[in-house]
Amino acid sequence: MAIISESRPEWSIAFFGIVSCAGIAVPMDIKLSETEIEFILNDSGAKCIFTSKKLLETILRIKPRLQCLQSVICLDDMPHEGVLLLKDFKVPKKEVAHRDIQAEDTALIVYTSGTTGVAKGVELTYNNVLFEVFSLNNYIHFSQNDRFISILPLNHMLELTGGLIAPLYAGACVTYCDSI
Repeated sequence: MAIISESRPEWSIAFFGIVSCAGIAVPMDIKLSETEIEFILNDSGAKCIFTSKKLLETILRIKPRLQCLQSVICLDDMPHEGVLLLKDFKVPKKEVAHRDIQAEDTALIVYTSGTTGVAKGVELTYNNVLFEVFSLNNYIHFSQNDRFISILPLNHMLELTGGLIAPLYAGACVTYCDSI
């Protein structure tokens, strides 16, 4: 399940929703070209994508060329035919979301072009992510009294682990700005 959106609380909600339902998150950069978005979505086999209204038209334009994509979920309250809205997803009060995962299960596929220009997906396991979160916490000592302003895009692993997961793990607060 892919996410392509500006950094914002809904991005985080989508990410944790993916992880909680046994999905593999594919965070994507909002600056990618249509061709790059199409390649990553096809290469990853993403069946679902969370997107903001800013990128919705791009996703809908390329959707017919996406081999596996079944669902488009808009993070904004912007009704559009064939598009689901994040605000409509609710877990019934009596239902507890649960799944068994293994430490070596893939949690994320992060795409990077490196020096070749052709994006390659790097699979990161829960162990990989937790190692980074715990290592960062050993140096930074996040606490529930901390307040963070998220500046880097959440598709960057440093921001995802050090600017979102590690602070939240410690009970800190993360804030997103509409602009810098």
